[in-house]
Amino acid sequence: MTVTTGSALLDHPRPTVPLRHFGISLGHLTEGSAEAWIRSLRLPEVAQACTHRAEFPFPHVAVSVALPLGVGLPAETAGSAFLEAAMAAGAAHATGRSGRALHFRGASAFSRPVTVHKILSNTDVVRVTAGTADARPGDVLDCGRGLTPHWVDGELTVRTGRRLDGVLVPLPGFRR
Repeated sequence: MTVTTGSALLDHPRPTVPLRHFGISLGHLTEGSAEAWIRSLRLPEVAQACTHRAEFPFPHVAVSVALPLGVGLPAETAGSAFLEAAMAAGAAHATGRSGRALHFRGASAFSRPVTVHKILSNTDVVRVTAGTADARPGDVLDCGRGLTPHWVDGELTVRTGRRLDGVLVPLPGFRR
């Protein structure tokens, strides 16, 4: 593991493109400010970025970013007080334990209802749930408000509920 002030770098290959995981904790007080910072990075399509709730040294939102080999991050750091949160965020993303994905392969491709099969085939999402069960490939998912999958048990997962008309909608919520 290579550690720099405020970030943690972990090697973790993905099946499609080898990615290196960075944990960054800049003390963002809200998810919105962390998401704005992630968007400012202009990450490549194959990258992944997640937000993570952190408690130390005070409650804030940490970020994890997975980048292809040879692509780096800006040299922003926030000091050693945030190192623990940065390392935890990077490790949680690298192992698929937690994190709400804001940027991932295929994230911007869907803004209208599509089948679960199309999402699973064209994004980094590997599981869509409908309540407590897996959604069926032919189920329709309304992506109008965007997808916000979470890492759950090593799988990038979209949790959904079913509207009265049978269409799935992503559920809000933050999973540690």
